[in-house]
Amino acid sequence: MVKADKVVKRDLKNIIFIIESLDSYRVGKVKSIKPIESAFYELSFDIPLKWKSVRRILEIILRFPLKNGRMFKWYKRLSMSKYLVYAGVPILFVSAVLVYLPGYGILPWLILLVGLVIVYTSTLMNIIGVRKIYRFYEEHIDELRSKTTKLKNAIQILINAMRKLISEYNMDPTKYALRLYNADYDGIEILAKPGRYRRKYLCLVKPLEKEIEEEV
Repeated sequence: MVKADKVVKRDLKNIIFIIESLDSYRVGKVKSIKPIESAFYELSFDIPLKWKSVRRILEIILRFPLKNGRMFKWYKRLSMSKYLVYAGVPILFVSAVLVYLPGYGILPWLILLVGLVIVYTSTLMNIIGVRKIYRFYEEHIDELRSKTTKLKNAIQILINAMRKLISEYNMDPTKYALRLYNADYDGIEILAKPGRYRRKYLCLVKPLEKEIEEEV
């Protein structure tokens, strides 16, 4: 049996990241596409998967809430909250320095208060906005079924590639667990289901030999 090297382990790490990221998109838990794309192009072997097609689906899902006027406003508020943080943090830093300098009286404390209000407001706006966007996805995810089905198929291809690597290099699947929102894939074993303290399924991929034994 061929021994796994650093490249194989890196490939498995990237595949896990891609699988978990695409799976989160299936339920509207969106994230930046760039790190997913980087992980895909870092793979040292070819996968029968066209990244441009996958990326196009991710972009459609990512932009889906923008079609709703109410959600579009929340996206603008989220963008505003980011700039508020950029403004608030320097203000806090300046006020913290001025507090220790003589001759400024109450001014540093007023600046500190302004900075705290800005940071608190932006943080609160961000939390509320993200929750509203996720809730929108939950309520309308069925409208994206054709796209999420294609993502499921792409994830299955990646899981098959992961199983092949683990089997070929005789690696321990427990070291490469998957944390998924969905568990409707072939070739995986569910170790734990979502519960009070767990939002995702904890899964292991089945080595190819193991599946053959089970079928026999």
